[in-house]
Amino acid sequence: MPLKDRPAAQVLFFAGAITLIRFAVAAGLEPSTLEAYYWEYAQHPSLSYLDHPGMIGWMIWLSTALFGDGMLGMRVIPILAGGGAIWMAFLAGRRLYGETAGRLAALLVGVLPMTFEFGARATPDAPLLLFWMGTIWALSRALSEESHGGWILAGVFLGLAMLSKYHAFFIPLGMAGFLLFSPEHRRWLRRREPWCGLLVAVALFTPVIVWNATHEWRSLAYQLVGRFAEDHGQTAKHLREFWRDQLLLATPVVGIWAWGAGLYALRRWKSSPWQDRLVTSLGLPMMLFFAVIAFIRYVPNHWTMAGLATLLVLSAAGALRGGRWMMRLHVATVAILGVALAVLPVWVASAPREFMTGWSRLADEVRREPFDFVVSPDYRVAAELGYFLRPAPACDFTAVGRPASAFRDWWRAVDYAGKNAVLVFHPEHFAEDLEVARRSFESLGEPRRVSITRWGSRTVIYFPAPARGYRPG
Repeated sequence: MPLKDRPAAQVLFFAGAITLIRFAVAAGLEPSTLEAYYWEYAQHPSLSYLDHPGMIGWMIWLSTALFGDGMLGMRVIPILAGGGAIWMAFLAGRRLYGETAGRLAALLVGVLPMTFEFGARATPDAPLLLFWMGTIWALSRALSEESHGGWILAGVFLGLAMLSKYHAFFIPLGMAGFLLFSPEHRRWLRRREPWCGLLVAVALFTPVIVWNATHEWRSLAYQLVGRFAEDHGQTAKHLREFWRDQLLLATPVVGIWAWGAGLYALRRWKSSPWQDRLVTSLGLPMMLFFAVIAFIRYVPNHWTMAGLATLLVLSAAGALRGGRWMMRLHVATVAILGVALAVLPVWVASAPREFMTGWSRLADEVRREPFDFVVSPDYRVAAELGYFLRPAPACDFTAVGRPASAFRDWWRAVDYAGKNAVLVFHPEHFAEDLEVARRSFESLGEPRRVSITRWGSRTVIYFPAPARGYRPG
C-alpha cells in the first residue's frame, strides 16, 4: 500500500522528520537558562526538586549518561519524548475522530511554534506533553471500548505526567468534571476501574510526596502559594503579552480556532458529542485558569502548552467539520510552518557565532580569574556558568545566605570554606547584591564590566568580581 494511503505511516515519517530537525537545531544552540538549571538537577539526582517533580532531571541524567553532556547530548531523550508526543496526538485523534483528524492533530502538534520549541528543549514540558497526550489516548480508549485496561493505562500515563510537571493535575480535575456532567458516562464514578487507574497514578507520584514530606512540603507550597505571591508588576502589560503569545505561538488561525472550538463545545455542552466534551474537559480548564491568572501575574507562554495541544485534537476535528476553507487554512498553516522549520537548522548553522554563544563567552570571561567555584544572585546565571565551567561548581545566593531556588538542597557550604570564587552580578540590584556577598568573603576584588550580546541584538551587562576566603554561614 502506498504511503499516501497510510496515515499512520505518514505520521511516523513526519514525527521522525521533526525529530531530526530538532536534533539539528539543538546541536547548534546553547542551553537556555532553564535547560542549564535542569542540567543541574541531573548532577544532583533526587526523588523530586523544589520547582518541579523529578522526571526532567532523570531524563537529562540518562541522556547525558548515554550521549554525553554536550548541547545535543543532554537533549536527546527529551527530544525523543517530543517526537513521541506527536505520535500520541495521532493515536488520541484517531481514536476519538478518525485517522484524518488524528493526522492533522499530529501535524499541528509537530509544527506549531509553542509545541515545536518545548518539544525540543530539555525542560519538563517535553515529558509532560508526551505523557499528557498518552493519557488522553488511554482515556479515549477506555471510554470508547469500555476497556478496563484502558483505565489502568491512563493511570500509568497520568502518573508519569504528574512526575513531569504539576500541571498534570488538570487532567484528573478535568476528567472529574467530564464524568460528573456527562450523564451517559457518570456511571463510571460508581465503578472501580477509574479509581484503580487513579490509585496507579498516585502510586507513581509517590517519590514527589516522599520528597515533599521530608522537605517541609516546600515544593507544593511554592507551586500552590509561592508562585502567586510573586509580584511581577505591570499587570496590563503581562495580560497583553499573554494573549499575544497565545496567538503567535499557536498562529492566529489555529489559536483562535482552538480556543473557539473549546468554548463552543463548552457552551453547547449537552448537544456536543462526548468526544468533544472529553477533549474540552481535559484541555480548556488549563487554558482558562492561566487566562485568569494573567490578570494577577506574568504567565510564561509555555504554561498553557499541554492544554493547547489537547485542544488541537478538537481543533483538527472541527476543521474537518468546518468546510473546505477552514481545512485549507489549517493545511496552509502546517505547510508554511513546515517550510520554516526545514530552513531553521540552516539558519542556526549559518548565524554568526557571537550571536549564539553569549553564555560560553561569559564563562570565558570568568575563567580569567582564579576560582574554586562561582556564585551569582540569579539562579539561571549560576546554572549557565555551572554548565559551561563544569566540573567547577556554581551556586546562586544560597552560598551567601539568601536561598531562592533548588540550589539550597545540594549546596554544602562547609566544603568550600576558605576557598576563592568569582561572583557574577547583573546590573539590577547590583549595589545591594554586592553588599550581601561581601559579608561571606574575606575580600572582594573590583568588578569588571562585561557586555554579552545574545541572539544578535540583546546585550546584557554582567560584573564578574574575584572573591577571596569564603566564609560559610
